[in-house]
Amino acid sequence: MSKMFLARQKIVNTNGKTFAYELLFRDSSERIKKLPSDIKATSTVMLNSLTHIDLDELLGKEGTAFINVDSEIIESDVLELLDPKRFVIEILENVQLTPVLYDKIVSLKKKGYKIALDDFDCSQEMLKNFLPLLKYLNVIKIDALSVNKDNLKKLIPRFRAAGIKLLIEKIENPKEYLYYKELGFDLFQGYHIGRPESFEFDSIQDPIEVIILKLVSIIKTDKETTEIEKFIKLRPDLSYNIIKFINNQNETKEKISSIIQAVTLMGRDSLLRWLMIYLYAQISGNEFSLPLLQAAVLRAETMEESASRENKEEAFLVGMFSMLDTLFNANIKDVFKGLNLSPAISNALLYKTGELGKGLTEAIQIEKDYFKEIFLANFHKINPADVIIAFEKNNIDY
Repeated sequence: MSKMFLARQKIVNTNGKTFAYELLFRDSSERIKKLPSDIKATSTVMLNSLTHIDLDELLGKEGTAFINVDSEIIESDVLELLDPKRFVIEILENVQLTPVLYDKIVSLKKKGYKIALDDFDCSQEMLKNFLPLLKYLNVIKIDALSVNKDNLKKLIPRFRAAGIKLLIEKIENPKEYLYYKELGFDLFQGYHIGRPESFEFDSIQDPIEVIILKLVSIIKTDKETTEIEKFIKLRPDLSYNIIKFINNQNETKEKISSIIQAVTLMGRDSLLRWLMIYLYAQISGNEFSLPLLQAAVLRAETMEESASRENKEEAFLVGMFSMLDTLFNANIKDVFKGLNLSPAISNALLYKTGELGKGLTEAIQIEKDYFKEIFLANFHKINPADVIIAFEKNNIDY
C-alpha cells in the first residue's frame, strides 16, 4: 500500500473551542503539495476523507470540515457526496460567479449545505462579484494579510445584518487575535490558533480510467444494476473501495454480502459522483496489477461456479478479494481492517473457515495443481532454480 497524507487546521470560536477544521492535501507529513489544479486537490481530499479515513477519528464525533472548491468542482455535482452535517463548502476567492454557478450554489444551500467564502479581501471588485451570494453565505473568511481594513470596518455591519459569521485566518500572534476579536469576529484560524496537523494513511491503488469511464457510461444510460455489477466484477480493487466508501457513509452498518447489495446501498447518483472523484484525483495505478486482477476474477468465477445457489454472490466476493493482499502489497488483516463484510466472507478470507473458506482453499489448490502441471510440462525449457523459487514462493510441494 502507498502512503498518503491529509492535514487539518483548527478553527476556533471566541471561547477558544474548536468550531471546525479546514482540510488540506499534503504529499508528505510536512509539506503541502502543489497540485496543477484546484479540482485535483479538492477531489483528492474528498476521495481520501470519504473513503480511506474514519471521519469520526479525523474530525471528532460531531466535528465539521471546511473543504475548498472551485467552479469546476461545483459544476461537477460531486459535492453532493459530502454529508452536509459534516462538511462546509468553501468557495475559492478566484471563482467568477456565473448564473450557472449561482444556481448550483443556491441548490446546495437548499439541500442543507453550509456555504463559506474564502479569502474575501473586502475590495469593491470581490464585493460586486459575490454580492448575489451574500444571503446564502454562512461564513466569510477574511485573510488578515491581504484585507483592506478600512473597507472591512464598513462591511462588518452589513455582514452582521445578513447573519453571516466572520472568520479571520492567518492569525499569527496574540495582538492580531485580540484586534479581530474586538472588531466582532466569530471564528479564528492561523498559526497562533494552531498549525496544520498531518495524518498518514494507506491508499489503495485505483482502478484504471478505461473501466471507470465505461462504468460511468453504463450508469448514465440507466442500464440494469446487473450490467453495473458485471463491470465492477472486473475490478476487485474497485469493489473493495466501494465497500469502504459505503462503510463510512452507511449509518446502519449493514453487512455487505454482494456487489449488487453494495451498489444498491450506495445508489446510482452517489456511485457516479464517487467515480468522478476517482477520475479527478488520478491517484497512480500499478501497470503490473493487471495479471493479478485477471487471476482474481478467474478465481472468483471458479468459486462462484462451484458454490451452492445461496452462496454464489458471497463466493464471488471471497475469490475476488482473496488476492488483494498481494495486489496492495500488504498483510491481509491490514487490508480488511475496518471493512464491513459479512462474517462468512471475513472468516473465509482471514481464516479460510466455513463453506466459503473451504471453497477458497479448493480454488487455490486447483490453481496450484495447474501451475505445477504447466511448470513440470515445460521443466526442460526453464532454469531449475527459477522453478524451485517459483514453487517455494507459491507454497507448492515439489
